[in-house]
Amino acid sequence: MLAGARLTIVLLALGVWAAAWQLAVGGAAAARAGYVAGVVPAVLTARARLPAELDVLPAPLTLLTSLVPEAGLLPAAWSLLFLLLFAPHVEGALGWRRFIVFYAGCGVFAGLAEVLAAPAATLPVLGAAGAVSGVIAASLLLAPRRRLLARAAASPGSVPVVLLVPVWLGGVLAVAPGTAAVRAGLGWPGCLGGLLCGLILVLFLKRREIPLLDKTAGTR
Repeated sequence: MLAGARLTIVLLALGVWAAAWQLAVGGAAAARAGYVAGVVPAVLTARARLPAELDVLPAPLTLLTSLVPEAGLLPAAWSLLFLLLFAPHVEGALGWRRFIVFYAGCGVFAGLAEVLAAPAATLPVLGAAGAVSGVIAASLLLAPRRRLLARAAASPGSVPVVLLVPVWLGGVLAVAPGTAAVRAGLGWPGCLGGLLCGLILVLFLKRREIPLLDKTAGTR
């Protein structure tokens, strides 16, 4: 599944590292890091300022840095699972260099959607859910009939990727604990913003020889 998906491997490794770091340092340190690396809508819209010890990065840069950490281990595992299922397909259609632009663009647009939805919010928004949503949307536009191998009981089978979209969206909201200190993951604005951005960007970034709505894609 990961053959040739070099950037996907890097993203998965970063996600695992971030989750392990959270587990190692504990909740208080992870919460502080969330304010440093996460998108704080009120700060980005100049309605509030972070304390000096947390005001480390320029606010616009947090639209990118917020894509690595997840506020909670379950959200991290959920994002990494769907990244593993969908990103290799999209990276193969774009090439790893264009996939960098695609993934970052979806994540930034998702962060901006969260800011537009709640410009005065003071809790940081963290996670790659918006970027992963864009990856899923692109994969569906490229090959809506693609199926993923699955194993139920002792019998192998396959699952249409389109059926995983509501599972993804429902899971993003279900596994986000939404603590008082840090808002884990993105809400509906970010996920829908990422989906929309993915549908648009893949039209411009895919390789010319890669068709849209490919009906011949098989099981992977």
